[in-house]
Amino acid sequence: MNELFTRMQYEPSILMFGNKYKRLNSTVLDYAWNAIVTTNCDLSLSAVLKNDMRAIVDVIKKDNMQANLMDRKRLHIIRLFGETYPAEPIDELDKEDITDRATAILSRMAEIIQRNGIILIEDFEESCFSHKELRKSFRSLYHNQKQIYIFNCKEKDQYLSALEAQGIAVIFEQSINDYFEDFFGEEQEFDFPDASKSIQFYVEADKTQTPISIEKKYLLETESFATLLNIRLLNEIKIPENMYKDYFYLFLKNSVREPQWYGYNYGFNLHRVYEDRLYRKVKKGIENVGKPNNRPLLVVGQTGTGKSISLAAIAYKIFNEKKYPVVYINDPDVNFYSNVKYKQKGINRKGSPAFNALDALLECLENSGAKATFLVWDTSSYSTGREKCYRLYQALLARGRKVYLLSSAYEVNNEQPDLENEDEYVEESVLDKKFEECNATVEISTEIEQLKNILINKCKMPEGQVNTIINYCAKNSSNYLLMLYQAFGILRGDLSKGVFKEANANLQDLDKILEKEVEDTEPINNVFTLAMKKIESDLVSAGIIDNLADVADNEKKKIEVAKDDFIKCIAVCSQFKLKMPYDFALRILKTYNEKIIRTLAKSTFFVITQDYHENYEISLRTPLEAAMYLSAKNLTPLDEIECVVKMLRMMNPSSGYGQQQEVRLCEKIIRIIGPNSTNREIRNKYKKGYPEVINALKELREERNIWEPILISQEMTYLREYYGRDEALSITDRIKALEEAIRIADDVLSKIEYLGISMGNRNAIIVESCNSKLLLYQLKETNDTLLFKELRRDLRTVIRYDNFDYHAYVTLMKASITEYKNEDDNIRKIELLESMCSVADEIMFENPDVANSEYFQRKVTEIYTLLEDTDTVKSYIEELVANGSSAGLYVWARKILRENKVDYKKPIIDLTQQDACEKVYSIFQDERYKAVLGESEPCQYMLLNIVWLMNNKQPIYLEGECWITRMSENTWKELLNICNGFIMKFCSDMENAHQMAKNIKYIKALCLGQLGQYGESISVLRSMEEDSSLGLKRVFTKHMLCDENGIPRKFTGRLGKYDEINRNGSIYIDEFGKNPIYYHGPHMKSAELDEGKVFDDIEIGYSNIAPKAFRNVESKE
Repeated sequence: MNELFTRMQYEPSILMFGNKYKRLNSTVLDYAWNAIVTTNCDLSLSAVLKNDMRAIVDVIKKDNMQANLMDRKRLHIIRLFGETYPAEPIDELDKEDITDRATAILSRMAEIIQRNGIILIEDFEESCFSHKELRKSFRSLYHNQKQIYIFNCKEKDQYLSALEAQGIAVIFEQSINDYFEDFFGEEQEFDFPDASKSIQFYVEADKTQTPISIEKKYLLETESFATLLNIRLLNEIKIPENMYKDYFYLFLKNSVREPQWYGYNYGFNLHRVYEDRLYRKVKKGIENVGKPNNRPLLVVGQTGTGKSISLAAIAYKIFNEKKYPVVYINDPDVNFYSNVKYKQKGINRKGSPAFNALDALLECLENSGAKATFLVWDTSSYSTGREKCYRLYQALLARGRKVYLLSSAYEVNNEQPDLENEDEYVEESVLDKKFEECNATVEISTEIEQLKNILINKCKMPEGQVNTIINYCAKNSSNYLLMLYQAFGILRGDLSKGVFKEANANLQDLDKILEKEVEDTEPINNVFTLAMKKIESDLVSAGIIDNLADVADNEKKKIEVAKDDFIKCIAVCSQFKLKMPYDFALRILKTYNEKIIRTLAKSTFFVITQDYHENYEISLRTPLEAAMYLSAKNLTPLDEIECVVKMLRMMNPSSGYGQQQEVRLCEKIIRIIGPNSTNREIRNKYKKGYPEVINALKELREERNIWEPILISQEMTYLREYYGRDEALSITDRIKALEEAIRIADDVLSKIEYLGISMGNRNAIIVESCNSKLLLYQLKETNDTLLFKELRRDLRTVIRYDNFDYHAYVTLMKASITEYKNEDDNIRKIELLESMCSVADEIMFENPDVANSEYFQRKVTEIYTLLEDTDTVKSYIEELVANGSSAGLYVWARKILRENKVDYKKPIIDLTQQDACEKVYSIFQDERYKAVLGESEPCQYMLLNIVWLMNNKQPIYLEGECWITRMSENTWKELLNICNGFIMKFCSDMENAHQMAKNIKYIKALCLGQLGQYGESISVLRSMEEDSSLGLKRVFTKHMLCDENGIPRKFTGRLGKYDEINRNGSIYIDEFGKNPIYYHGPHMKSAELDEGKVFDDIEIGYSNIAPKAFRNVESKE
């Protein structure tokens, strides 16, 4: 009996019953099941099962049984009979069809739980589903694993007897109701979910420290990946003094997996020196929420520096200051990306479920009075990188969230850029400038006394034993913290039993205790090897070795389990902080034993966790321990590659449940160790094994028919970077590899609809194909003019749908420069130079982050330097104009601006620059050229900037907010005409995704506002309102409506209702008609904001989504 409920704690648990569910009591129905299987078709069942802790998802077809079926927060009800219960009497053929469909669905469920999971059945038989169908559905389960528990069975027929005899089912006469009641009477310690419906946290919106309550139902969508710190969570564990040592061990062991909040309450955490600096930066960031240049914070350090514990400590401290709510995200792999889908008119951007849930929670906190929310995301991961954090931060700010983000990352290798991996280099150079950083140091010499105090006073350990551990760990100071965790965890039992005293009265040398177990004299290997021996001993006791397929006879029973593929593959993943799906690990083990979970979960090094959708995962405790294991077992890089290849070959087929988790794991590890890794040391380490990875990926497609876009993209990358760039290979072999990569891309893109490829995956494959084509062009040394036209078309298609795609920009820049350098015709070179400068302009407005990177600056300098070679350009202008090309005029104008240091992003500082602008402007006014210039997108963009600079002396965009302008009505009219022409000629519906088009539309709205056409102005802004791709700049106030002297215009307005909690409201101004204008309370600079109050000195500023009201704004020049 107890064994079943123990399994329910560790394995997915499914409840199955027939049509008459009402005989089940609430205790059974309210249990946190992973799924429900039933023949019942009533919608009322969904209402009964739904509660504040879970939503309900009905599944009526086998095809709907996709990934994440075991998510307790979204309880799936598997309806065996679909939407309608079979009516009596029923035709025999119809009955057969219904029975077959139900059996297929239940067989699918059996497949899902085959290696991990149990089904509890309240026995039933119905006309379309009998014990015969039950046995048929479950006969694929492994024998003797007892995964089916059947209750209320009064009489066993031949079918149930067969299941029982095979060890598939366990049968009870008592009902499941009685079983649960008996269990509650006997097993009080079982951890059922907390029944309270709300939690409490602090917000100091009203200058008090009274807790605020929030109902748990608002946390339903976020609690599997994020935690809202609350009073109960941080104070629920009360530790008896005699158990301090055990809880301290659990704090050390489990903190790497998720924060152990009780530990901070009891002072178990080691306060690192850098935490004081980190705290100051956090406080500054939170207090500056909403300001334009407030960068998110990143804790950077090598593994083993205690970053995770420090992040949780800061979160704990901020919470206890009772001013700001704190949300902690522990999973580095939560998908917060936006989904991009085709629409008939342009594109549709929609946040992922996790992002929408987080956004809703933060909005709920703001509505509760939070001036800001402190968001902590422990993202130290080789697979995540900084981009994911930055995108989340920008996306939340774009939604108007008042949030400050603290995250973590491993140290970046500060090596010189590898120019063969420019696309990776640009990504890092872009993101480095977007974070405020705090370095986590590994040395803890200044914290030794604090550590001694924790062990002596908190853990009640004798001082002699404490000194022994500390002195022993000091032998490997570079991994001091890891040594402490391991030595304490492994020896805590021996310490409590006084084994030290028996072995050495003076407790001076831990090596003497270990020397009977291991021969290695390195302290860190001693501790690690002893620990692994203990784990392996536990696994042997659990009978796991006996089941290993590789064990041929009894003599091999003593072989270390650590040498098996099971542990090696887990270690290879864990060294990069990747977790292996539990079912995947068991498949590699080639056996099933439910005791494995409990055995490994109790060990020092292995950790069993659940992902966002409650799928089980397994890993070693820390990446450093995984690397130590691989080193201790003398695994070479080729051995590790062999593990990766084995994972690819053991991966579920496309139809297999949970396959996508396995695909993502394989893709991550292949990318991390691959030729485009940002870490040169990693690339060099694994390079010799790349051919094996390429062959394994090829096998997936050709032999197993698994066409996974993210794996195919990696296969192409490996082919291009390993074979295509290896100068030691023959040109013929290199060309062959690149042609293979291009062929693969063509095959995949031709199967887009069949394979269901997402926009992001499609774009990645297009960029990979373009890179391969570009390299192939260079190897063949042919002059293929059509190629570059094709590359520009494809890359611009990618950028149109994702203007954050660094790789597309990098490839576009490389292709443009390559084409220019290989062109001999002077006229064509001028046209190419116009195109390259246009690309540079586009990037500056499409993605300022890329534009500010060191990589981009180098490339732009290279392009602009080419302008110096265009002294003969004037001789080709007339010929180009005659052919309808503006390229000569563009390059000539660009050369004038460059020679006089005119930059669109900088102010006019002297008469020389003013004269240069006027000289270029005169070119645009020349009647001979107006027609051809009017049809050129880069030329019209140049004209817009020149007119603005000439008349305003400041660029269009500045730093900060609330910029003033000094331009006449005629200038605004001219700018409006330029914008209208630009939008009409160059911004089709599909091209509206371009950032430049959005900027032109914003300037058009501003022009209309300046010219008094307020209604039309608001209509233009509203057309941009739903687009969040501008990030935070979307909500910043850019320009104030000003007269030609730079003085903000005054309007009279009447206040609408004011929200005191969120400190915002609306004001009605006659000139803007019925459109209320938003205002932020402090911007009104008045203590009285009563509804109906009239102000006659309102000033209006424009953002990308709406005008905003101010009074006496502090404008920026």
